Amino acid sequence: RVTLYTEMIVENTILNRLDDLGLFLGYHHTEQPLVIQLGGNNPDKLAKCASIAQEWGYSEINLNCGCPSNKVAGQNFGASLMLEPETVRNCVKAMQRVVDIPVTVKCRLGVDKQEGYENIHNFVSGIPECDHFIIHARNCILKGLSPAKNRTIPPLKYHYVYNLTKDFPDKKFSLNGHVQDVSQTKEIFTENESLFGVMIGRAAWHNTAMLAKLDDEIFGEPTPQVPVTRRSIIGQYMEYVDEIIATRNEAPSAVVHSGTDLALLKPLAGLLSGCPGASKYRKSLFQSEKRIAERNSNLQEIVQKAMDTLPEGILDKPISNVPNIDSDSNADIKGSDLLQEETKLSNVLAT
Repeated sequence: RVTLYTEMIVENTILNRLDDLGLFLGYHHTEQPLVIQLGGNNPDKLAKCASIAQEWGYSEINLNCGCPSNKVAGQNFGASLMLEPETVRNCVKAMQRVVDIPVTVKCRLGVDKQEGYENIHNFVSGIPECDHFIIHARNCILKGLSPAKNRTIPPLKYHYVYNLTKDFPDKKFSLNGHVQDVSQTKEIFTENESLFGVMIGRAAWHNTAMLAKLDDEIFGEPTPQVPVTRRSIIGQYMEYVDEIIATRNEAPSAVVHSGTDLALLKPLAGLLSGCPGASKYRKSLFQSEKRIAERNSNLQEIVQKAMDTLPEGILDKPISNVPNIDSDSNADIKGSDLLQEETKLSNVLAT
């Protein structure tokens, strides 16, 4: 029901590092079902990558046709692939020939001046082999807008995606783009019951606690008898961190890949968003970078010190009414050292 997507991994990154694949393809078993998002435009190379990803246990292959980065567009993949639907089709077919798992496409509504509905309609119809499209419901402006501005300036057109579900009833469509919280996710499903899924991106990163409401509000499961609190989430997460670090130390090339110790702290940064004391809590985490680099502190100590800065009772309150944090404004998180690093965001797809 809830599916995680990796960051985009470029085809050449995989093929040029075959002796060190754990660094790019490794994951923890609790992240399944997990979709690998590939970037590239060469059918043969993508097919090799898809085959490798299937061997690594990924549940699905997703071709990125929506990344607005100028660097990516300059190499003719990402969003620029929308200008070449026949290339996309060839890539999809090549990957489908070598794997048994689904091959899907993530894209925008169009590129630059492709404003009309007919553009995304023609793009979808031009790739009949693809059964599932995840669509960021706005255009991508490759000439003149940065990736950050491409997430906010081009207008959202959810109704285009809704129309696709009517025009292509045999295909699955998931909507992405400025989905801020679980309540909005529920509203989107209510507006169009034909949607297969809703993808939440940066909002899940900046306001992590809202994910605790998915089972109840989206899937109708009863509220747990033992209330979920931020303290319980941190406790479970730190058990996960300890397991990852232990595995990494025992077998550096193992399936589990965690990045740096600092990266392991990042998912905790948005857990207190909107709560009293959240700024001081994050500041304590942010100051951990130097301590980690100097190996003067371990992650358990760093997290405990951050927790100790919070007002009494905050961590033990049941997560119910989670505040809405606009992920595009990033609240008071923007500009922090901890989040300025390149983040490896996993999108969350509720289906």
